[in-house]
Amino acid sequence: MIMDDKKVMRLPESKKGDVLKPGDEQPLEKPVIWAESRFPTKDLRARLETVWRENKLCYKFSVYPYKSLEKIFARKKQDYIYTIVKPGFDIVLLDKNGFMVKEIKVNLWNMTKVAGEGGKDKGLVLNSQTDCTKQSYRSIGGYSIKWQLDPDLIDDEKEEFIKSSSIKGEGI
Repeated sequence: MIMDDKKVMRLPESKKGDVLKPGDEQPLEKPVIWAESRFPTKDLRARLETVWRENKLCYKFSVYPYKSLEKIFARKKQDYIYTIVKPGFDIVLLDKNGFMVKEIKVNLWNMTKVAGEGGKDKGLVLNSQTDCTKQSYRSIGGYSIKWQLDPDLIDDEKEEFIKSSSIKGEGI
């Protein structure tokens, strides 16, 4: 950002020459819901929601469906060493140019189950916060996830196929 002598901020990457006056910025206390992320070829999705308060980046990180993670939790019960491995996620917050602003490590064992309809577990969530300056929070333009999970223990993506009858041409 560039400040001129009239206390007006101009965004250098702005193509339209937008001018923001102090106080016109989007409120930081309004939650930002980021696009859903998927584990490649697996039936596991993640969602991130962030907000900034009092020099803290508050975040809610969810993964679902829970049934895709059941094999991981079953292995934890069977293998004590696996509990030490600490599977989970690295959330990498990026600026608009793709540079890392902040990295958040999420341990799967620290997440809380979310109950769905009928009493079945729907997913897992971690609601936490980390130190973050206002400038760093404003610079976040996206995120990526490093999935620190054993892909063999996650359910494969199930594609639904449309059943159809055989196709017949004219005169057959």
